[in-house]
Amino acid sequence: MAMIQRIPSGHEKVRCSTSSEKTRRYIHNLVSPIVQRWIENAREDPEAFWGKAAEQLPWLRKWDQVFEWTPPTFRWFVGGQTNRFSCKKCAQ
Repeated sequence: MAMIQRIPSGHEKVRCSTSSEKTRRYIHNLVSPIVQRWIENAREDPEAFWGKAAEQLPWLRKWDQVFEWTPPTFRWFVGGQTNRFSCKKCAQ
């Protein structure tokens, strides 16, 4: 059963003590439709999702490939170049 705990911001915090289907659906309903759409898009096509998200950041050089997987290693944004200052500025 899920316990709901109010926190000062007025949002609900959910702690799960079981993984039942009923609890999973309850928690799913707490997530906004926008976030649900993001999750679905990321699951359906992770490269397109993360590529679109990365376009919101400043890049010195745009990547050639979003994701490269050669087991046992992988790389994200292959060929892309950004710098610490650009990323820090975006996070503010």
